[in-house]
Amino acid sequence: MKSKLKTGVCVSCGREPGRRYRNCPYCGEEVWHAPAWRAASAAVLASVVGALGFLIVLTHPSGRALTGLLHALPPAAGYLLALGLGLAFLPCDDAEIVATSQRELCRWQGAQVAGALLVCAVAAGAAACLRVAQTPPGLAAWTLGATVCAGAAASPFFFFVPWRGVLAAVLLVAALALG
Repeated sequence: MKSKLKTGVCVSCGREPGRRYRNCPYCGEEVWHAPAWRAASAAVLASVVGALGFLIVLTHPSGRALTGLLHALPPAAGYLLALGLGLAFLPCDDAEIVATSQRELCRWQGAQVAGALLVCAVAAGAAACLRVAQTPPGLAAWTLGATVCAGAAASPFFFFVPWRGVLAAVLLVAALALG
C-alpha cells in the first residue's frame, strides 16, 4: 500500500505538525512540503530582501535624517513605537509545543522572537526609507515599499513568525508615518 504525502505531515511518524515546520517536533524526522511551497517561501524571502535593497539604493536615506525623525516623534508616535517593540519582544504561548528539554523550548521561543523582530526591522526599514528619502519617492519607491510590507505580512505563512510580529510591524510603520 502506497501512502500519500501531504504537506505539513511527518514522513516518519505521520503526525501533522504544520506547514511552518521543517523537522517534526515529535520524532525529529523531515516534514514533507510540496516543491511549489518551498519555491514560494524562497520567492517571498528573495523578494523582500531584494525589494528592500533596491529601495535603499533608490531613496538614498540619510542616517542623520533618520535620527532627527526619531528625536522629533510626537508623543502618540512614541507610544506606538514602544507598543510595537514591546509586542515584538513578548514570548509566545508554548503550551502546545512538544519539547524534549527546557533548552529546546528556549530555542523555539528565541526563534519566534527573532522572527518577529526581523519582520519589524524589515517593515520599519522600508517605512524609514520612504520617510527620510533624500529625493521625493516616486512610484517605483512606493511600489518597492509596498512589496517589502506585503512580504513581511506574508511571512507567518512560510516562516516561524508569529502574527503578533506582523501587528508589531504595523505599529512601527504607523509610528514612523506619524513622525
